[in-house]
Amino acid sequence: MPTLTDLHDSRVPAPVAVVGLLVIAAAVGFGFAAGSLGWYVILAIGALTIVAAVFYQPLFGIVLLVATIPIENMLVFSGLGTGRAIGMAVFGAWFVRKIVYRESWRNVVTGGFFPISIGFLVWVLLSLLWAEHPTVVKSGFVRLSQMVVLALIIIDLADSRAKLDLIAKTLVLATLAAASVTLYQSQILGVRRAGNDVAGGINETAVLLVTVLPLGFYVLRSGGSVLWRIAGALFLPVIAVSVLATLSRMNMILLPVVALLLFLITFRERSARGWLVVLAVASVVGATLFTPWDKVRERAATIDTYLQGTINLEDEQTDTSPRGYHLLVGLQIARDHPLRGVGYGNYGYYFRDVYQFQIPGATKLYTSPRNPHSAYIGILADLGAVGLSLWVGLLGVAVIGVVRAWRLGRRLPGRQLVPLAETVGLMLALHVFAYGFYTSHQVEKLLWVIMAMSVVLGRLAAREAVESETQRPGFGPSKFDTGYARPELTVL
Repeated sequence: MPTLTDLHDSRVPAPVAVVGLLVIAAAVGFGFAAGSLGWYVILAIGALTIVAAVFYQPLFGIVLLVATIPIENMLVFSGLGTGRAIGMAVFGAWFVRKIVYRESWRNVVTGGFFPISIGFLVWVLLSLLWAEHPTVVKSGFVRLSQMVVLALIIIDLADSRAKLDLIAKTLVLATLAAASVTLYQSQILGVRRAGNDVAGGINETAVLLVTVLPLGFYVLRSGGSVLWRIAGALFLPVIAVSVLATLSRMNMILLPVVALLLFLITFRERSARGWLVVLAVASVVGATLFTPWDKVRERAATIDTYLQGTINLEDEQTDTSPRGYHLLVGLQIARDHPLRGVGYGNYGYYFRDVYQFQIPGATKLYTSPRNPHSAYIGILADLGAVGLSLWVGLLGVAVIGVVRAWRLGRRLPGRQLVPLAETVGLMLALHVFAYGFYTSHQVEKLLWVIMAMSVVLGRLAAREAVESETQRPGFGPSKFDTGYARPELTVL
């Protein structure tokens, strides 16, 4: 039987487009079928089917996990989430398979990601000891544990360029589905701000669309069939119009910056330049025909005032925006509880019960627990300096992995890892330098997928660099050897 090491240069045999679309269609179909047969019957049948399929071919589990992320809120029926059920089934099949076949855990435990992620979870659990609202800590711990498991499954199974390419293309297809629903809400239903209940709330949907945008350019750059290049060329206009339809101010700012940077990066590839012309024409047509410009201009006019009220938190001459006020409260909680914080998820209760009455600047009385609107500030308030250090360390491991892949990939023959390393690196940078201050992204599945892909890219680059060195005559110990374990898992 072939090993995963043997497959690291091979193509994934399944037709990705068909697999991705079938996953989405099957998930939606389960929801409608539940109306007549009952949810628990459908979930039981679906879970058993998924477990059997993933047990036989683990690669199918990656497709399932990734395909449901951009449309997760669309897959909630009668209060039950199809995406969560799929995740539990995939995890169960993956874990049982590793036990039954006695497969190695080296891919999972090698490197810094595993110990730091476990340390972060342990610190979250320890915050039960001082949290005033322990129930929130427990539910937050469960959700974060699911994120860690998702990342570890991808780190374990996606051990080749072909499989990372599969993840990228699956995300492209699923994100096109999310963008299509967003456009439907805007163009057909006529809602003022589109994107609600697609990948989450309106802002969460916009964040996902902008984050996945680089993958469309990756598809354009990486070659492949004409159909995939057409999909890549159409990805920007569809995503751009969808983001504008959400009227999300931060993403309206980031969209042109990211698009211009991607255009310049892609222009270096001669084979992709002709497709950039197609992309430019499609973007102009899409922007002209489908963008709600009156709403966009009205929303854009508030950006400057909003930014001033969010950034200048200590300026008494500037009115603090609601988001800025939430950040101000988080900073004050962190000052009062600097080392260990107030307990994971407890920021919202301290905001509602204590700090909104102590810190001036609130525009109204808040009667429900609040969200900090920032992963960094929220974690600092909830878990203190210790928790924030662990979270930043986890992001750092991912950054190191993707930078290593980019640096080593440029030296390898063919530079085949470079396009994906640049793409994943940009997606990660968006979260590290922008969304980390703007959203509570530590509970977003897409970020954990990006971090996992970054770790895998670093591992692949190190392995391929070692193999490249050992193929040269008279080789000695490789200068590229970083100590990554070479996986020898058996694939059925």
